[in-house]
Amino acid sequence: MKSLFFMELKNRTTEIMADKNNETGIGKVLDAVKLITQIFNIVRNEGLLAMEERGEKLGINVTDVFLSDCIMLVVDGTEPELYREIGFAKYYTAGLFGYDALICLIYLKGLELIQAGENPRVFEEYIKAMLPANIREILEKTQNNNVVQTQVSEKDKIKMLCMDGTMVENDYSILGQTATTLIKLTDREMQRLLREVDNTSLAIAMKGLPGQARKKIFSNVSERLCTLIIEDMEYMGPVRMCDVDDCCAKMMTVLLKMESSGEIADRNFEALKVVLDIYNSGKQANELQRERYRELKKILDSIYNDN
Repeated sequence: MKSLFFMELKNRTTEIMADKNNETGIGKVLDAVKLITQIFNIVRNEGLLAMEERGEKLGINVTDVFLSDCIMLVVDGTEPELYREIGFAKYYTAGLFGYDALICLIYLKGLELIQAGENPRVFEEYIKAMLPANIREILEKTQNNNVVQTQVSEKDKIKMLCMDGTMVENDYSILGQTATTLIKLTDREMQRLLREVDNTSLAIAMKGLPGQARKKIFSNVSERLCTLIIEDMEYMGPVRMCDVDDCCAKMMTVLLKMESSGEIADRNFEALKVVLDIYNSGKQANELQRERYRELKKILDSIYNDN
């Protein structure tokens, strides 16, 4: 099925390059990319069911109908392999070529990526890679202009996030010790640590960290990663403090391993080590209590069922 998809993509690209000055066709493809990206963002912010409403507002031309049908397949929970087969069947029976056919391939693959839960970067790069060179160049110029226009707002978001929360002196919670430790790290040490922390865990931890610690993190990652972190923080909404603490503990565990292996200088993290030991001991005790509860529940359920 994958080889069939790429064969179709190659054939459609060849047709478009023979008609590459067709401004109407180019405009339709760019609008399709914009639409599938909007749907991706809707799903990311509101869930799969939210795109059903967007699909109901589509037009009646052949590409819109194709997109609407594919949306319903995904919303109905169709298995990925079956989705691809049905989608290709609809694509072939539509009898399209050139620009319209490429639009349907973009919709087909875009919804497949949405169904798979791909991250924004992968989605953006995959859709862009499907475009003929001349259309991709136009899209990238448009995106670069948009980046320039939104830089100020991104900086404002970072500024607001870095103003949030205050440091508490001698805070011996796992969150407090994480914040204190991060601020003391050199930029090189911080960058080394962040390479070992996945973006989701980092975003969750930053939901609870005070502004000063957030500023330390933002100042040691790329602009692109800053944007992704902000998007993740906005997308996940409120998080439980226990999840924040868990992510902080994981981050600090990585840091202590780096210290013990000599990857960073010995910074005498004695307070952090004590707090982390207490935190992990508490988690183990809680897990033991939960396990005992599960065992007791099984016994009581067995007695109840026997009666």
